[in-house]
Amino acid sequence: MVLRRIERAHRSRTLRFAYLFWPGQPVGTRGQFIIFDAKDGPCAEGSYYRVLNGAANEFYQPAENPWGTVAMPNA
Repeated sequence: MVLRRIERAHRSRTLRFAYLFWPGQPVGTRGQFIIFDAKDGPCAEGSYYRVLNGAANEFYQPAENPWGTVAMPNA
């Protein structure tokens, strides 16, 4: 449902989603579902993508850290 709402509000052919699991967590532990616009490509090195269903300063960098998101100050 969240993905559909973002898809309607954010018209882009490069919308992507990921379900993040952190290494070392027990089986069955919940991860984090994120949606981002990969306008530079899904795994472009050095690219930070804003998490559309996250905090205002939450970003995802799939090429460098595919396991989690980072907070970017002043973003």
